Amino acid sequence: MADSYFSLVIWTDNTNMDYFKDCLESIDEQEYREFELYILDNNPSNTIEWTIKEFFPDIVDKVHYRRLKKKAGGAYAYNIGAHFAEGNYLVYLGQHDRLSANTLTVLNDKINELGDKSAILYVDNDELIGQDRM
Repeated sequence: MADSYFSLVIWTDNTNMDYFKDCLESIDEQEYREFELYILDNNPSNTIEWTIKEFFPDIVDKVHYRRLKKKAGGAYAYNIGAHFAEGNYLVYLGQHDRLSANTLTVLNDKINELGDKSAILYVDNDELIGQDRM
């Protein structure tokens, strides 16, 4: 079974830090550890950078932070992340998304099951607003 290497790409802008910390926690809890993380930051302060260092002191070589020089939107940021990504699969996340602990394991298993390394997997999500699922 071949293992996939994932590049997780997140764009941050007007970030709610509590939700962002939940996002980072869910990444740190992944059972499948063959990934790198790119965070492209459009926030006015460097709070994001400090938070990243708190969460990932042990895998600092796999976590990449870039402050974006211009505010050109999410598509621009995700293109920057894709340009620098070294993984053989891209996973685009929202700054407030939360992954189950087995998300990357399931993706890797599905890729191996398909046997086609050029596969595109699309996964939708629900957004939680308070106690309501949207």
